[in-house]
Amino acid sequence: MGHSAGTRRGVFCAARKKKCKDGQTYRTNCTNCTTGWKYQAHHVLCVASVTQYLAIKTLIQPVVKQTKWCINTSDNMLAMPLWGTLTKYYTARLKLADFTDEPEFSGIPIHTYDHNSPDGYKQEIDTGVENVANFAMTSTEKHKDVSKKLLAKLNKLRNDTKTELERRGTRQDGTHVEWMRGYGGKPSKKWYEPFSMAPDGSEEPREFPSVRKSTADKVMKLVKNLI
Repeated sequence: MGHSAGTRRGVFCAARKKKCKDGQTYRTNCTNCTTGWKYQAHHVLCVASVTQYLAIKTLIQPVVKQTKWCINTSDNMLAMPLWGTLTKYYTARLKLADFTDEPEFSGIPIHTYDHNSPDGYKQEIDTGVENVANFAMTSTEKHKDVSKKLLAKLNKLRNDTKTELERRGTRQDGTHVEWMRGYGGKPSKKWYEPFSMAPDGSEEPREFPSVRKSTADKVMKLVKNLI
């Protein structure tokens, strides 16, 4: 997954801890955290990326150390499901013969899917954070002025990335509809796109898991208008 423990430099926090020095508890800071489903707490701007390109970048330490920013705040967190979360939910709904409601994690990509693939999510974040760091390194302004701009650029990158990641869960017809189509034995050609964290066009193709005919027939009867 490309995860790391991170570190802290001055008032700049890139440390992954149950509770960091800033008092932030990242596992419960996810803006959509819920006790209703099993999730993984995802840092939108990855700890490893922020650590590598900002927190330990020697040439910009004077600027970074005075930039008050924490990687564990709710703005930088997103609760994301695993494949197991998905399959357990739909298996349970099948037993109840009820697919009326979409799961609370509908429209959110799978945390383990294309997080670390060659053209996947982390590579994208690496590039974005490195660009922010390069700005700081090439700026000729006073450290305090560069720090303000670095903070603004980092927050913009975080916010834009979070919005984009949530959009990816709606690709094709979204995670719920695409899963139901596959469950009913009629997966779309690119059913996997909304489940991937990767940018458009970089999703690694997957075959839909094998589904028994009896299961597909039952699903079809329950959601024929959906799929």
